[in-house]
Amino acid sequence: MESVTKKIGDRGEIVLPKKLRQHFGMQKDDEVEIIATSSGILIVPLVKDLKKLAGICGTGGMGDEKELDATIDALFAGTG
Repeated sequence: MESVTKKIGDRGEIVLPKKLRQHFGMQKDDEVEIIATSSGILIVPLVKDLKKLAGICGTGGMGDEKELDATIDALFAGTG
């Protein structure tokens, strides 16, 4: 992923570029976690719906939404 330079606004806000929001499946009102590290600041999208993660690492993983649902169900079976 390419590097992007942004300015901090009057209230401390930073607009994430559309390309990054789309890549990570982020939409208006989604929450992010902001973490201070020894190297800088890390912004991590908080995912409430695991389906939003589908395709985030490229293609070739899950075939379709039904397969993804079955995998999610299997992962969390017996944890509730």
